[in-house]
Amino acid sequence: MSGGLPFGYRGADSEALRGEARGTMMCGSAQESLSEFWEGSLSAAASARVEAHLASCPACAREARQMKAMLDLFKDRCVRREPVLDLWAELAPKVEQAVAEERLGVMDRLRLRGSRFCNNVAAGA
Repeated sequence: MSGGLPFGYRGADSEALRGEARGTMMCGSAQESLSEFWEGSLSAAASARVEAHLASCPACAREARQMKAMLDLFKDRCVRREPVLDLWAELAPKVEQAVAEERLGVMDRLRLRGSRFCNNVAAGA
């Protein structure tokens, strides 16, 4: 028997046999709810059940404190940062250059690209 229930029992009243239907929460359910509890995504009623269970169960309260400490550590270490680069400031000149090149005739475009190629070779040499 596991948790006071007959082996393999999955009847509709299994929660009542475990005590959850009476408003109390079992350790497994409480521990499964801890993440959502700390995120604040549980309903008010579910959050109250978790709080009540943590107040009466030292083992789950310890588990909850450890999880909270870990989440706080992650929040402190994983600070969200805004991107430093302004992408448009970097891309705008390149877009303008490409548009200007498209307006050139074929021969002028070839001369410009040949000139760039020579400058790149000279810079690398």
